[in-house]
Amino acid sequence: MGNSASALPYTVDDQIHPPTRPGSYGFAIHNGSRKSDSLPVTVFKATKSSLLQTPLSRQSRDPSQNQFLCAVQHFRKCKTLVHPNLLKVYATLDTDYPNGDAPDLSQRPPHRPVGSGEVLTAGDLLIVTERAVPLADYLDSLSPTSENAAKVGWGLHNLINALGFLHNTAKLAHGAVCPGSVYVTPAGDFKLFNYSLLTPVGAQDGGAGGGGPTAHFRHFEGAVTPNEYRSPERLENRWDAVSSSAVHTMDAFSLGVLVEHLYGQPGAGTNGKIPMKLQKAVKRLVTPNIRMRPRVLPLLKCPVFDSPYVYAMDFLDNMSVKPAEDKVRFIQGLPDLLNRGVLDRD
Repeated sequence: MGNSASALPYTVDDQIHPPTRPGSYGFAIHNGSRKSDSLPVTVFKATKSSLLQTPLSRQSRDPSQNQFLCAVQHFRKCKTLVHPNLLKVYATLDTDYPNGDAPDLSQRPPHRPVGSGEVLTAGDLLIVTERAVPLADYLDSLSPTSENAAKVGWGLHNLINALGFLHNTAKLAHGAVCPGSVYVTPAGDFKLFNYSLLTPVGAQDGGAGGGGPTAHFRHFEGAVTPNEYRSPERLENRWDAVSSSAVHTMDAFSLGVLVEHLYGQPGAGTNGKIPMKLQKAVKRLVTPNIRMRPRVLPLLKCPVFDSPYVYAMDFLDNMSVKPAEDKVRFIQGLPDLLNRGVLDRD
């Protein structure tokens, strides 16, 4: 089939980030639009031959630790996960397998380099999503004003909900919670993405070392996730400790580090400091003791989220399921929220 993307009902327009961008994992980012109604979208595009030739990290000397298998897992998983706080996927296309009949590579030994006879590698992987930009772009666009603390708080609220869904409903660990896995919509919603390491924890993985995380995760995680976001047991390869712990523990540590990163940005509006109301929670998240790390969803009860902006955004996100009287009360209060600058008029 080659590398034609004409089968997609979307255009692939200007490239806004190359596949070599830190945190890209081999995917270039393009603007695009839906052909039927010009709806703006974002298109992630990876060339399979380049993925096979590009190491996951500069330090990797293992020929099997190239970008290909992680990109394939991300491509396959992104079609199966649906939640308001995960980046919404509209369409995917493997141009070598336009009918979706690509061979399943998930059970092959990850340490064995991909052979030319296993899978076609001449084409591209394309993922079409709702319009969004990388977290780094969004944070760089913020001017250093105190009002932005509520926007960052709302973004953190989104990520906690996303991880809660993965842990409690999907029974999966994300495994790569870091800035490169977060995208931001024009409305300011933070969306979790990048499923290249997604794994069960404590579940059997075919006998490769006992319980999960999977052999794929163990082989690639050190090259995908930045070291500062890897918990101590990951850095020390103590997979027995991980497999006997709850599914949230690795991601909880990474989330704590990400909170520090978010509020450390000049545009976060907190003078580079984590809000006092969050500091104890973050300390618990990043504890070296894996069994003491809390589940992430209870963090939503933290007073840092008790702001008019977070309340309004959460109400708008869930308006369809709100009682009629609550909707009326909220709509009546909208002029006040707009006049006080809690919500933007656009």
